[in-house]
Amino acid sequence: METKVCSRCNIEKSIDEYYKRTNGAYVCSYCKDCVKEEQKTIRKVNNDSGMCTICRKNVVLNGNYRCEDCKAREKVHRYKRASKKFSSGLCSRCGKYPLKDGCKRCCRCLLVLGNFTKNEKERVKFKVFSHYGLSCSCCGESNFKFLTIDHIDGGGAEHRRKIGQNNIYRWLVKNNFPDWFQTLCWNCNSGREVNGGICPHKEQEAKVYNLNDYIEMHKEKVEVKCQILAH
Repeated sequence: METKVCSRCNIEKSIDEYYKRTNGAYVCSYCKDCVKEEQKTIRKVNNDSGMCTICRKNVVLNGNYRCEDCKAREKVHRYKRASKKFSSGLCSRCGKYPLKDGCKRCCRCLLVLGNFTKNEKERVKFKVFSHYGLSCSCCGESNFKFLTIDHIDGGGAEHRRKIGQNNIYRWLVKNNFPDWFQTLCWNCNSGREVNGGICPHKEQEAKVYNLNDYIEMHKEKVEVKCQILAH
């Protein structure tokens, strides 16, 4: 096995522990660990000084580590690399495996990205329900798969059109969890929609309360009627 001594840490390592140069013919003099450590140090120094960590010339704002020019160049380079892989019949992401039919990526990358997206959605959703409540505020349903977010004052469809997105969970996190939302199960949410903004559970509870009040007010008459019916 071919080895090489790192010119920074002076440790002999396998040739696989070094990055190849752009032309692929030479190997960097620093090992991968030393390169990562050096890049981390440079980023820290540039971040402290407010300079871009790539070009080290332009000033960056809002805690970013790259300037807008470097972001634009990286976007162009990323597109060219992906196009080159795709034109060769390989996955535009990893460049190792053949494309899946009708896609620009291989089956492996599609699976990895699909699982990441699914897990990220679940994480954001759980964060929202942890704030508004992990059970339905109407019936008490606590099965996570049955829960949804409800606009207390209605107008959910109009609000989604206004903010221009259907993923309300990300919007709630970004806007620091407004107070005019609540946790409901899908049954109660749909019940409010078809029942004029009042869940049938609440309507049923109101009827029960009215019946109890009626019995309390006419207790004697009810007892007499019950006795007559008993005979």
